[in-house]
Amino acid sequence: MNSRFRKPVMVAALGICLAYLIYRGGWTLNLTSPYAIFASLLLYLAEIYGSFSLLLFFLQVWDTSEPEELPPLKGRTVDILVPTYNEDVQLLRTTLKACAAMDYDHKTYVLDDGNRDDVRQLAADLGINYIARDNNLHAKAGNLNHALEQTDGEFIIIFDADHVPEKRFIKRLLGYFRDEKVGMVQTPHAFYNFDTFQGSLDYEKKRFWEEGQLFYNVIQPGKNRWNAVVFAGSAAMFRRKALEDVGYIAVETITEDMHTGLRMNALGWKSHYISERMIAGQAAPDVTTYHSQRLRWAEGNLSILFHDNPLTMHGLNMQQRLSYFGSIIHWAGGFPKLAIYLTPILLLFTGVPPVSEFSWTLAGIFAAYLIGTQGAVKLVSNGYGSLMNIELFSMMSFWTQIRATSRAMFSRKEQKFVVTSKRGRQAGSILPYVAPQVLLITGTILAIAWGAAIRLIFETSEDYLGLGIASFFALFHLYLAGVVVWRALRVEDGRFSFRHTAFLPVAYALGNEGEDPALGHGITADLNETGVNLVAYEQMHVGDRGTLTLSAAGQAVKVKAEIRTVRERPTFSGHAADQPQCYRYGIRFVDLTPTQHDALAELSLHYAVPQQYEWFGSRLSRLQRMGLLFQNGLRWPRRLKRHSYRLPFVLFPDQPRKSSTAVTEDLNAAALKLILSEPFALDTELPYQMPTPFGLITGTARVLRMEETTVGDHKLYLHVLEFNSFQGQSRGILQSLLVPSEGGHVESTLMPRNAPAPTQLAQPIAAGLIAALVLIPGEFGLFSAVKDDDLFLQQFLEEPSTHHQDLERVDSIYAATREKQRPEAYRLLLLKDTMAHLGRFEDSNAMTRRLLMREPNNLDLQLALADSLSNMDEAQSAADEFDALLSNSAALNKQPELHRLALLSSARNAVNGGLASQAPARYEQYLDLEPYALEVRNEYAGVLVASGRASEAAQLYDGILLDLGARYQLVDIHSAQGDFASAERECQRILELNPGDERAERKLAEIFSWNGSHGESLALYRSLAERTGIDQDLELKLARLSLWNKDYAEALRRFQALLDSNPEQPELWRDFIDAASGVSVLNEHHAESIRHIRLGLEDEILEDPILVARLGQLLRRLGRDTECVALLKDALRSHPADRQLRLNLADALHDLERFAEAEDHYAALLSMVD
Repeated sequence: MNSRFRKPVMVAALGICLAYLIYRGGWTLNLTSPYAIFASLLLYLAEIYGSFSLLLFFLQVWDTSEPEELPPLKGRTVDILVPTYNEDVQLLRTTLKACAAMDYDHKTYVLDDGNRDDVRQLAADLGINYIARDNNLHAKAGNLNHALEQTDGEFIIIFDADHVPEKRFIKRLLGYFRDEKVGMVQTPHAFYNFDTFQGSLDYEKKRFWEEGQLFYNVIQPGKNRWNAVVFAGSAAMFRRKALEDVGYIAVETITEDMHTGLRMNALGWKSHYISERMIAGQAAPDVTTYHSQRLRWAEGNLSILFHDNPLTMHGLNMQQRLSYFGSIIHWAGGFPKLAIYLTPILLLFTGVPPVSEFSWTLAGIFAAYLIGTQGAVKLVSNGYGSLMNIELFSMMSFWTQIRATSRAMFSRKEQKFVVTSKRGRQAGSILPYVAPQVLLITGTILAIAWGAAIRLIFETSEDYLGLGIASFFALFHLYLAGVVVWRALRVEDGRFSFRHTAFLPVAYALGNEGEDPALGHGITADLNETGVNLVAYEQMHVGDRGTLTLSAAGQAVKVKAEIRTVRERPTFSGHAADQPQCYRYGIRFVDLTPTQHDALAELSLHYAVPQQYEWFGSRLSRLQRMGLLFQNGLRWPRRLKRHSYRLPFVLFPDQPRKSSTAVTEDLNAAALKLILSEPFALDTELPYQMPTPFGLITGTARVLRMEETTVGDHKLYLHVLEFNSFQGQSRGILQSLLVPSEGGHVESTLMPRNAPAPTQLAQPIAAGLIAALVLIPGEFGLFSAVKDDDLFLQQFLEEPSTHHQDLERVDSIYAATREKQRPEAYRLLLLKDTMAHLGRFEDSNAMTRRLLMREPNNLDLQLALADSLSNMDEAQSAADEFDALLSNSAALNKQPELHRLALLSSARNAVNGGLASQAPARYEQYLDLEPYALEVRNEYAGVLVASGRASEAAQLYDGILLDLGARYQLVDIHSAQGDFASAERECQRILELNPGDERAERKLAEIFSWNGSHGESLALYRSLAERTGIDQDLELKLARLSLWNKDYAEALRRFQALLDSNPEQPELWRDFIDAASGVSVLNEHHAESIRHIRLGLEDEILEDPILVARLGQLLRRLGRDTECVALLKDALRSHPADRQLRLNLADALHDLERFAEAEDHYAALLSMVD
């Protein structure tokens, strides 16, 4: 914010606070009863604390200017001290390597309080000094003091074991010590693990916030004005003389850092703060480490009040006293916050407000106070005052602050320095750390249920405004507590080292041993010293090994690597032939040397992390965005939209010695932007290659603009290149890249980001059950007393009864409810469901319509009515209701689940109700909203196949990950298309995924039979029969396959067995006749079956001349010539042109020595031939 307005805004906000507190104390306190006085003072004292804290905050940020940079002193001695206790050696190596690499002559010391041999060896390997001691007295403070006694550098720098500094650290700070009174210069703590419990992260919107940012970017710079900069324990430089004057590091409290800085300021030493980020450390990653760390900070800082209280100690001026007191008393904010959280809960339970009266006047004044004060905080915080995140931080820490306050007051002698875990959680269970929030959630739910449900639904309160305000704040606190619990339940990261989000170019050569490797270029999505997440545009496989070369800032690291996981990224919709290819590969580095490890750490912490801070720092504030919109409105808009796509870009691809790689920052159809490690002159023409998901783009580009930039300590060059020429299809590929098909997942493919850590659900479910167990018993008595009929209906729905007495009571309740002018909505809902359950859909619809008269925009009711009509087989009426519901797109967009349910129900209604033409549109709309709903996709595919649209059904599965159900559906689709080869391949794939799947084996056997491979089909069915036992369906398939395989004897045996078990099965009769026609000998059992079939086919047989002919032959073989002749004559009358029938009849007559008739038929046959 402009400095001209900062101070007036702060003064105005403090004036609003004062006016509000006077108004609240003089006119709004509820003094009607002892409890009312308690409730009023509880809230009022919390508001006084909040206003006092605001005063202290404004004092600390009154002027946030920083001292100007000064050239470093020359020829001075500097000692770097890195205390460690139990931190991992690899983590420590990265820090010590960076310390040793600083660009000013110095000595680095590792202070090992763990007395570990591997740390001693590490120091020897890196050529740094190792100091250990024989006890751990006073923890970190004692460790530092022990080292200070053994070193002699004029200046001291202290780094925590996980704080990795930039090379420029010493030179950047040393100049401030030209002033002989400067005793300390502090720099900010910045962190490389952004996705933490306390941090709010949104890569797409360039948002990152954690509470340290407000302290290090606003409060600490403001402390420069009052010479009250807080020593933060690390990333600070000291003059040794200043430390000696205060007896080195303070040991009386477990926050030795603030205590030491306070003593230095009290002795007249100056302290400076520089907000330039020059270290990267590890933030507390999860709820356990967060609370362990914050408990130590809070307890230690508050304990300072009992040793060196800044309000009373000698040597400080008033501004310093208040500044330090503000930093300390901040940690006591848990009690006031608890009072604020309890106020709406108590109001909802008791109905007693903490004010004399809830009025619109009070609401208006409170709103002005809230907007004025919170708006001022937002404006003066230089973009770091995220109000929602500040409230979320308060919810996270209020109980830890309460514990710290209590321990600082009553248990100071029991304080213990606890080292924050750098690998994994501080404790095994998270429940103790979220129990306060869980209890708050439970209490809030109970309070809202009591205050809103009972007081409003049962009309026991007229104070709608008070209950509404209390419910609003209770829900807000419930939301905050829920977010805290949700974050706490995130699955612990199993990786040994944090993965840094970074887009670096990668050249890879990966493949199976003994085969030519795949050669290409991709980019990293994240990386650390053990592996990367590689985005590439060609398919490779798990287990492929080879080399990767990662490049950035003029450095290239070549390592051996192995693919551990493969995931195809969702890309764009379109035809299969046009589908782009994009894969995410989880890659592990193998056989790393220490040099490679150090180089990877350098890329991670000195390039990737600064790159991320640049990304978040490039976000424009709301005012800046408004100004930019206004500015753009005054000039011609950009002709081509720029896309923030990250793609590998190779310059001079045909000249290996000159070739270099980079990653695009953004691009459009005319130009692209990227950062290179060397500058190119304007108008230089550069040949390039750019791999993309659609193919390789090649050509030349011209340097349009070049400017110098920095990333961390690296001097780099930002280039804008204009596409000059394209080779082959490159221009078309670029256009496909920039104008993807509608519905494509562009950002996830070309701007790859890692998904947030998943959340465990068992514990929140358990917490919900606990809340329910507390709530139900307390409210059951009241409901059972006044809602007997409603409880009966509930019980009836849960345990349906057919007893006459219960059904009569339902009728009685229904009749009584219909007679009421305005029955309760809950009663109508219960009756609606009860009538539907009893199949009385007309009555259910009547209840639904009455509900809709009250809530015409209630989408759930509209859906219920449409579903009910569909259940009544009133498909068209249901369709009309569905259409009316789905036309309300604005409301449905707010309820996506209901929207999807309505679309699916509408589609099913159309299918089941004979309105099949309406179904596809609804299914398509559903899949647009939920493209990965495979069950619905399978259902839709089945509808398409049933309507003869198999090719469209197959297209539904293009480019998606298939489950077994989808694969079975594809088998049916391919089979319906007659593509048996594809159907067979899909079955084989199912069996690969699920060996021994009986359904898949049966499908495969059917496909073999349809494809004419009867022998293979028969063998597979026999194998199934041996393994699973035979059933009638399997017996029938074996019989038919034997028939089709011309094994007539086996087929006849099986068909005879089937007919014996079920003789009245007409679909077997033809098959039996075909099998019997193929054998040479028929027994009496066969003859009986043939006679039975002849009688059973009396009416239908004449319609099938082939069947008549075969049955006639069988009758002749059985010596039933007369019956055969009668049958053939009847059939011939229906099919006089059938020559086979006539020939069979002539032969039968001839065998009966009825030669004249036979001759007539032979003559007729000859005339038919002529």
